[in-house]
Formats: sequence, structure tokens, C-alpha cells
Amino acid sequence: MLRSNEIHNGPFHSPWFWDANLTSGGAAIDMGIHGVNTLEWIMGSKVKRVYTETGVLKWREHVKNGAEDTALAILRFENGGMAEMVISWAISGGMDVRLEVFGSEGTAYVSTTHEAGGLKIYSNNGYGKPYELEASLKPHVVKTQGWSFPAPKDVLQQGHAFEVKHFIDCVRGLDTPSSTLEDGLRSLKIVEAMYESAKKGIAVEL
Repeated sequence: MLRSNEIHNGPFHSPWFWDANLTSGGAAIDMGIHGVNTLEWIMGSKVKRVYTETGVLKWREHVKNGAEDTALAILRFENGGMAEMVISWAISGGMDVRLEVFGSEGTAYVSTTHEAGGLKIYSNNGYGKPYELEASLKPHVVKTQGWSFPAPKDVLQQGHAFEVKHFIDCVRGLDTPSSTLEDGLRSLKIVEAMYESAKKGIAVEL
């Protein structure tokens, strides 16, 4: 069994991002597209059925044309495995990306946003750039007063530097893509099935 958590407080970097007519959805297509790809890879099996509930739990004044700020999904895999996904733009406290793996011989908890950094700081007054300025540039940041879990090298911790290097190597013919166009299409089909499930109120077969 797998559990995936990908949440933050909303995409405030671009107003158009809240409009389903421009994005084809909300939080599920924004972040769930990554989660379903990861879950299939870790499970080593394809998703065969999905049941999803979506809703607007916080940002009614922002979402437009049917976009959701939260989605909960249950996935069943061809090999019998199951997964639970929590995807939300409605959670305060910064970005929270976690994965839980429950296997027949062990359990693993992976966090790429808090514990993985290994750094925990308490500040009475806050530190770094003013929160208002930082939040205008990065929609997922939180105030640094009290306890915080800063990422010393966010571009490395989140994998972006390695992702960009891999892409450049592929363009230069030095490597082959670790993810294919077919992988992307597969993830999109799963997210579309999630939206169909939420709309119809039933589990949807892929």
C-alpha cells in the first residue's frame, strides 16, 4: 500500500492558474499528475481503477469554472496493490510532499520538504527576506517566525538541478529520457479518470 501527500497553500504566482478553462482542472492536474506517475513507478504496476472526491475547501473566491482546490483519490493497481492520494491547494504551512510505502517486509516514510532537509530553526522575529516579498515570488513559503524547516539548497533537495541536467543531456544526445511521452500521456489519462470519477461519483476503470 502507498500513501501520497502533495499539498500547499495555493498557486498564487499566476491568477490564470485558478481557472479550469485555462488549465483543464485544479489541484489534481497541477500536482496529481506527478503523484500518479510516481505511484505507478514505485508499485511496479499500472493503475486499473480510481475513485476520487474533489472539492473547494478554502479558495472559493479564487477558483473558477469548476476548478478544485482539493482532491482525495483511492487507486487500485493491476497487481492488487492500493494507494491513497491527498492533493490540495488548501493547506497552510508551506509545501508538504510525503510518500509512505507499506510493503510485505517493511515500511518507508519519505519527506522531501521537511525532515529531508535536516535543518530545524526557531526564530522569535523571523529571518531572511520579508515574508510578503518572499511569498510574492514563491507561493509555498511560510513565515519564518517560530519553528521552520528551511531547505539549505532547495534546487538540489527538490531534485530540480538533476532534472534540468538530465533534460540537457537528453537534448545533447548524451542520455535517453528517464520519462517518455508515453509516461506523460499515461499520467494524464489517470488524472482524467480521477476527474471523471469525481463528476460521476463512481470508481472509474482505466
